[in-house]
Amino acid sequence: MCIKKRAILTVLFILLAGVSVFAQQTAVPGTPALVTIKGTVPQILKLELSFPAEVILDLENESFKELGTANLVSNLLGSYTVSVSSQNSGKLVGADVGNTDEVPYSFTFGGSTVNLADGPFTLSTSGKTSKAGVPYVVSVSYTSMNDLPDYLSADEYSDTLTFTISAN
Repeated sequence: MCIKKRAILTVLFILLAGVSVFAQQTAVPGTPALVTIKGTVPQILKLELSFPAEVILDLENESFKELGTANLVSNLLGSYTVSVSSQNSGKLVGADVGNTDEVPYSFTFGGSTVNLADGPFTLSTSGKTSKAGVPYVVSVSYTSMNDLPDYLSADEYSDTLTFTISAN
């Protein structure tokens, strides 16, 4: 039986030796060989924030703070949405549990000012950008403690903004 297997393997080897592994198509007169070449470009959709995860505001003396730039980069032909929401509905709240003072603020994204107490900010747009992207200046404005009729309670006030981008 071992001799039979060797004979079969030898015949197969001889038959396969004449076949090129690389010759998938052959052009002959009257019949061209067609080859399709293709590649894939991955989806790029991102919002790059130029500011740190924690921005310090001078609540006593200032009433405006430019956080930095949100840079939108996309190679999508379709539409997409940028959304910014506030954990505390557009208010800075104190860390101390007993502190009920709040500092409401307005949020500006690329020149559009909104009150996040009314819900998230959204920007819907479409099409690809340049590789450099499209910059949007991001800022907040509020009433400084010096301009309030009464003092705020001594505390650290904060809010968390969530920036998202999604294809539609």
